[in-house]
Amino acid sequence: MNETPVNVFGSSNRWHVATLVLMMLATVVVCFTFGDYGVTWDERDQREYGDEVIGWHTSMYGNAEVLDNYNRVYGGFFDVVAQLFSYTGLFDVYAARHLIGALFGLLGIVFTYRLGARLFGPMAGWFGACFLLLTPVYYGHMFNNPKDIPFAALCTVSLYVLVCALEELPALSRRTLAKLGIVIGLTMGIRIGGGVLLAYAAVFGLMAWMQHRRSDAEPWPMWPLARTFGWTVLLAWAVMVLFWPWALVNPLVHPFEALTHFTSHQLGATTLFNGQEINATNAPWTYLPLWFGVRLPEFYAAGLLAGAVAWFRHRPGLRLTVILVGTAWLLPLVLATVLGAPMYDGVRHFLFTLPPLAVLAGGGLTLWLRGCGVRWLKWTMAAAVALLMGWTSADMVSLHPYQAVYFNRMLGDGLAGASERFETDYWGASYREATEWLVTHGLPGAEGPVRVANTSDSFLTEQVLEADEQRRQRFRSVELDDAPDVVLSTTRYGNHRTVDGTLLHTVERQGVGLCYVFDVRTGRNR
Repeated sequence: MNETPVNVFGSSNRWHVATLVLMMLATVVVCFTFGDYGVTWDERDQREYGDEVIGWHTSMYGNAEVLDNYNRVYGGFFDVVAQLFSYTGLFDVYAARHLIGALFGLLGIVFTYRLGARLFGPMAGWFGACFLLLTPVYYGHMFNNPKDIPFAALCTVSLYVLVCALEELPALSRRTLAKLGIVIGLTMGIRIGGGVLLAYAAVFGLMAWMQHRRSDAEPWPMWPLARTFGWTVLLAWAVMVLFWPWALVNPLVHPFEALTHFTSHQLGATTLFNGQEINATNAPWTYLPLWFGVRLPEFYAAGLLAGAVAWFRHRPGLRLTVILVGTAWLLPLVLATVLGAPMYDGVRHFLFTLPPLAVLAGGGLTLWLRGCGVRWLKWTMAAAVALLMGWTSADMVSLHPYQAVYFNRMLGDGLAGASERFETDYWGASYREATEWLVTHGLPGAEGPVRVANTSDSFLTEQVLEADEQRRQRFRSVELDDAPDVVLSTTRYGNHRTVDGTLLHTVERQGVGLCYVFDVRTGRNR
């Protein structure tokens, strides 16, 4: 194809330096704050899965317990990396995992810049990186989401390499081919859904061949392209099964069984959506549009609208690589809605669509700013976007470390307006802060160890109460039906409303309660 990357929007060095400064600042913030984030429901299981995958390899495949693990339908790449880092002993195991998760998230932001710069120019890359960094649902999940953020980051890297590969056609260098196969394999080594990248490679490679065939240039031979795609698939599959024991024992069947599991499995759980508890397996078609509408900061709308106006004014031809990025954003959302895939926990499972969206929004804003001939209008738009970015930044600071519960004010009415209609801390990250408050203040009048339970998973409070010997002497983690003295509850399923006790403390942000601490001794003894 030999598409030339657009690089006409000002000094590339200036924007490269600006992005470098942005990422350095983000890295410093991450390094100083990763210890603030609470542990979520899935992290214990993912930690154990990582240990079992490592044990599977170190035992020369004799330790087969990993094949019975519930998480066997997931690849273990991230969990292996995170667990190997935790073995260094530099940090607590979950703090270590949070740091590695955050670094994966930053990797996604770096390649958002690279992708945007390659397609629309360096200014667009900078805007895209800023947009993604200031997307609270992405940033907040970077620290304690062991599945979706690593997957989103590697999807972005894969998309960038795929764009590079399309620009190299018809003859891919061995280096590009190796990069493409390895990075797609690592992506599939987290979730089998990364296989859609192979579909993109096949479809857009064919589209490039057809586009070239219609031109007056010498036609490309089909066989070398097919052979290149075949080697990409083989390499990606080999890398994938390296980190996925269940797939390794049956590489031609189990990956497809996993894909079927994720697209059709039935969930008995309900989820709060627009003020109603709905069945996660029968979500309405409005689920994803509305969730993204209330979750994304307003500057996304500004960037996309500006880009649409700029395109309709000048109607430039859409390059194949730009269509690819648009497909990577929109197609998964459409397919999930049309196929009726289970949907719960907001947009968590679709975080991988945010980097391509940030690329398009950043590119759209840049096209408009460069094409607008009215000086005051151009500066008004730039000021409005800057104001929206600053507003979101202030929200992220005030919500720390719960940026993931952010709601915009365009459709979401802010956290206070949306908290009764949508899930907030559905993953239990705020249990840590609530438990730390209990450790600091104790329970007045308690005799002997304070018995502590929560309405979600005892592990979420237990790992705080058992952090050292002094805490183990003062507190005891028990189940909800085992005569607790104190019960902690998040708002998931409205559980905080069912606790019969005296409210001692509330973990809240922006006036909205996320986790509650109750003294239930009186209610228990009535």
